[in-house]
Amino acid sequence: MTKKNIYIVVILFLFLSVPWFFFDINPGKYFGLPDWGFYSFVLSILFAITVAILISKYWDKLSGGRDEDE
Repeated sequence: MTKKNIYIVVILFLFLSVPWFFFDINPGKYFGLPDWGFYSFVLSILFAITVAILISKYWDKLSGGRDEDE
């Protein structure tokens, strides 16, 4: 995975974690949270797991050293 692809994945997850499309006047509840809050919470957990995996696999590439892909 190139450095560019890693940044694209991170930015995509950050963009998707914001609940843009919840416009319900009477929102549902999941575990005491409104549906948009539960969605944002779950995506935040998935983002944290994804970043942890990316860091563990690609630390050398992201550490600022020379990029072999370029």
